[in-house]
Amino acid sequence: MVTNTTPDLDVDEIGSEVELPYYDVSGSLIGKTRADNWKHAQARSVLLESLSLDPRIMNLMEMWGESTGLAEAAASLAACLDRLADGAELETRGHFVELLSRGTAEDVPTAMERIVGNLNSVQISETVYECKEMDEANQASDIFDDRIEHMDAEGMAKDVMALVREEFDLPWPWLCIELLIQFYLGTWGFATGRTFTIAPWVEDPPIPVPPLEMAFRTEPETGETIGVAIDRLILQSAEVLSELVQHAEEHFIPNGRFPGVEGIELIRRNVTWFYKSRLCDVPIAHLARQYHEDVHGADSPPDDDRKTIRHGIDVAARLLGQANFRFDN
Repeated sequence: MVTNTTPDLDVDEIGSEVELPYYDVSGSLIGKTRADNWKHAQARSVLLESLSLDPRIMNLMEMWGESTGLAEAAASLAACLDRLADGAELETRGHFVELLSRGTAEDVPTAMERIVGNLNSVQISETVYECKEMDEANQASDIFDDRIEHMDAEGMAKDVMALVREEFDLPWPWLCIELLIQFYLGTWGFATGRTFTIAPWVEDPPIPVPPLEMAFRTEPETGETIGVAIDRLILQSAEVLSELVQHAEEHFIPNGRFPGVEGIELIRRNVTWFYKSRLCDVPIAHLARQYHEDVHGADSPPDDDRKTIRHGIDVAARLLGQANFRFDN
């Protein structure tokens, strides 16, 4: 059955795209300003975008899908959800999944009524139906969840670390973590028919407190009054508070200069050059010729732009390397 969403079950505003918050990486970043850390997050996103289509990454994730059984489980769940979406007269399984999770109180029962009417359902009571397709989807979902739970996380970590450290010759543990997350989100997204996007997001890391102690006792033996004790406590607390504030100011991260639209494009350009040169062995001279043609046109007089390319790659490497943790050589 191929149908369209009807007016009384409108999920256009729900769609099948899910934007996830970028998990907080700022605690592991070493930028001197907030802008430096934000630019690192931008550079990280560009590199991951390039790697998502890299044959080596695709082969690794295909291997993971087969070894974990997730590829088969995801395909089975996707097929079950397709049948339910078809029964609910929705365009995609992603719309169906999002409808169940975010639909209105009216939309969800309407979708279920359509499934009951269009698919192989048996009425058990006035309000309870037995639906073969729904049972199959629940079983497929349980199998998918079981495959996720029993993934060989240690083996997968070794696989991706070998690729990043040996094949790519990069010292960044964060890249391994990001690639593992990409595999999970990609598999989950395929199974449920949804597209997950993650926007760069960085927050200031929490500042640990310094080792301070404060002791206070009243002095009834001296005839101290409540008022005097309170004044003394306030004064003593103010001294400790002053030390805490000073410590916070010493660890304060200044804003720095955030890039505008052109600056963001420069980050994208530089990281793309970094990827092509360092990870794909594209010659600097080739990138320079391509850059010259893009900027000045194919018929312009030749010029040596290799210095520009090298500088851009170095800038990208510094941005991408702004993290506390690195692999040992």
